[in-house]
Amino acid sequence: MEKHRKNNRQNWIDIAKGILIFIVALGHIGFCTKDETYKDVFGFTSQLTLFYISYYIPAFFVITGMCTNFNVPFKSYFIKNFKALIIPNILIGVIITHWLDMFLDKTGLSYNNFLSIDYITTLWWGGGQWFLSALFVAKICMYFINRFLQNKKLIVWGLIFVLMLIASVLYNKGIGKNIWFYKHAVLLLPFMFFGYRLKTHQEWINNTSKAILIGLGGFALWLALPTIGVSRPYVIGLPGVYWGNFIFFVVCASMEIIALLAICKMIGKCRIMECVGKHTLTTYLLHFSYLTFLLRCSYNYVDESTNLILRIFIIIAILCITILMSTLTDIWIEKHLPFLKGK
Repeated sequence: MEKHRKNNRQNWIDIAKGILIFIVALGHIGFCTKDETYKDVFGFTSQLTLFYISYYIPAFFVITGMCTNFNVPFKSYFIKNFKALIIPNILIGVIITHWLDMFLDKTGLSYNNFLSIDYITTLWWGGGQWFLSALFVAKICMYFINRFLQNKKLIVWGLIFVLMLIASVLYNKGIGKNIWFYKHAVLLLPFMFFGYRLKTHQEWINNTSKAILIGLGGFALWLALPTIGVSRPYVIGLPGVYWGNFIFFVVCASMEIIALLAICKMIGKCRIMECVGKHTLTTYLLHFSYLTFLLRCSYNYVDESTNLILRIFIIIAILCITILMSTLTDIWIEKHLPFLKGK
């Protein structure tokens, strides 16, 4: 979710990021409340995961690969990415979000909230959210791959797939600690390299109708995997990738992402989604708290007997308000507390 360079900003990429952050918020509805009645009220949203779980996290890595300059000195590259990803992951994703959770849960803010955070463990694991830690590790890996294996595409793909296979075995066998979510990072590394290649091969997404057909083909293949005895692969907080399906994961998700990017490029401009897309990092870190609060508030007005159409309308409203509040918070942080974002 790292912002690409402002002097080379492309509107359609921000639109893609805006769409993806809405999907992230939608996907987190099922994790945002401990209320047992949730499943009866908004359980229908879990059925929608089938349409995006295979590609929405990899898509962020593809976009990052497209928008990152890997040909810079390592010291400045490391510092820049640490400040842009890990610092907000700790300061916003842990401290601010922790306080926000206390406030929205009516527990209130207090000095003790600072003391209740295990900072050593937080630093050890890389911050508050797995995605940003994994993204940082993947970017470091990608830097060295690009530096030492330039113009050796087949070797790069071979190396990445071997690393991906090893990571899937380590994860599924529970071997070693997943420090800074490096296992997730390696599982998603092919998509960053794919995005890096896509930067110079945008003809792959210029033909919208062809790209959509490719995406539908990838989605159909992903849906059909159980019929040949292969479980559907995906990577979220708990990945569903193992040695027998990781190739399908790369192929299917890449095909679907091509379609998504082609559609966004065809759209070209959409001010609302562009604005949302420019603030995805902070939105990712804060939306969980806002979403939880709004869902809990909704229980005063809706239950399992409420008309389905009304529940759908309420969910759409909650998602829009969540994204709006997170975006406005990020704009305020940019103006008044930029150090929270490593600036």
